[in-house]
Amino acid sequence: MKRLSSFLILFFILCGFSAFSQKQEQSLLVTDITVLVSNMNVQLTWRRPEGITYSPDVIFRIYRDTKPLTRQTIGPRTLVSEQDASQMIFTEILPDTKEYYYAVIGLTDPDALSYPVVPSVNATVTPAVGTFVSQSNSIFSDITDFNVIAQGNSVIITYISQNKGKKLVLYRSTNPFENFYSLNKAMKVASFIDTGTPYTDYPPLNIKFYYTLQEESDVITGNVDFKPGKNTSTNPVSVTGTAAETAKSRNLRKAPLPGISSENSAQSGTLAQDTIQMLPGTHDSKAKEEPVSLLPPQIFNEEQTLQTDLSQLLANSFSKSNWSLAEQDLLLFIKNCTEKDKANRAKFYLGEVYYFMGEKRRALLQFLSVREVFPAAASAWIEAVLSL
Repeated sequence: MKRLSSFLILFFILCGFSAFSQKQEQSLLVTDITVLVSNMNVQLTWRRPEGITYSPDVIFRIYRDTKPLTRQTIGPRTLVSEQDASQMIFTEILPDTKEYYYAVIGLTDPDALSYPVVPSVNATVTPAVGTFVSQSNSIFSDITDFNVIAQGNSVIITYISQNKGKKLVLYRSTNPFENFYSLNKAMKVASFIDTGTPYTDYPPLNIKFYYTLQEESDVITGNVDFKPGKNTSTNPVSVTGTAAETAKSRNLRKAPLPGISSENSAQSGTLAQDTIQMLPGTHDSKAKEEPVSLLPPQIFNEEQTLQTDLSQLLANSFSKSNWSLAEQDLLLFIKNCTEKDKANRAKFYLGEVYYFMGEKRRALLQFLSVREVFPAAASAWIEAVLSL
């Protein structure tokens, strides 16, 4: 009898070890992690594990901490980004001049139990330290007469530049632009070649925003200079009106579902840009009771104009605010989808689902995974998730 008991105990131990090992194998050890620092900008690169080719089932998670990362310190607190396996490069602006260490984890299962951390292989051992370039030695942009005018449901940005043809970056933020750190709290609205043409932005309604226009080369090198009235707004502006009025002014197609419209052709006085348009959506009763003002649901234009399997899925659950069913449908759709563009849109919708379900971490991970594909739209939702 004792032998039988011992045998059963050993059997269960082996089964547990086998299950743990299978989970452990779902964490991939990337190699050759390298970090380059230029002023306040960091560029992280790495290689896939030997013998592993690109797969849509593989994701990379990037972690950052002020101490060398270990298995114990890797977690939601130190997670800074997630991206698919097609990208083996990560860039960001450091939040300050402290010492930072990085680690990259490859996963075939987001819920893997074990994360391999090997110094100098997939985790940095030398800290990345940002430095500011003295403004006295920097050549700043020649942008002057920066004006931000709220007009109806849009914001008109005008400026004067002496040497056109440079690439400019427009940011907006709910906080004033005072120093380099301000960009970490800002949203990148657009990046475009300077022609002197006024730019039209369509920000969320009834929120006060500050704007700044910088040369892209200055942002990359960390030499940004915020000059009130010259390249930075001094007072916040906000636009008012209803979402329906906004849609009408932009000649959007009237659709039964809420939507995001992407414009790629220049209008009179407006540079070609990707803009987010929020149309009336339906919140569940729980969301209405929340003190935080939630964003309305959004649907991309592709699902509004085309009758596809994804648009049908959204009509059956997402548009009815049946978030639990929408989550199940979207997870299954993403798993079986072979079209990358459509899968990325489905991930975006899944992020919205988690947002309305109050699953803050899951929503954040979904929007981070498609931030490179939909920079403006994902950034707006990331900001909304962080405000929950």
